[in-house]
Amino acid sequence: MLVRAIDVSLRVGGVAKTQARLRWASRALGAPPVRRRKLPPDAQIAEVVEAVERSARSSVWPVSCLRQALAVCVLLQRRGFDVSLRTGIRQDEAGHIHAHAWIESNGVVVSGGLESPAEYAAWRQPDV
Repeated sequence: MLVRAIDVSLRVGGVAKTQARLRWASRALGAPPVRRRKLPPDAQIAEVVEAVERSARSSVWPVSCLRQALAVCVLLQRRGFDVSLRTGIRQDEAGHIHAHAWIESNGVVVSGGLESPAEYAAWRQPDV
């Protein structure tokens, strides 16, 4: 549901307004409920990333990397992880420009492809 809400928000208001809405919603919701089983940090991150990827795969329309990255970012931040949304661009052999978004935690890519920082030149880094 979060991925769909992000999609609609991006279509209606763009990236900046979507980020503001996500910050507001995160504050309004407060801390996530305490889990009975405590997973190690890497397992918690993997669980969130897999849930978002599963949601994107089951969507009736394509879900871009930006929509997935925003969802992963807000869900991990709610769990207390220090994560950053990263964006980059690259030009292919035919001269076409491609953009990509991914999530990093402590300088390590946790969502969006481990090779992303090497393949894409850093672009404007949104605050999320």
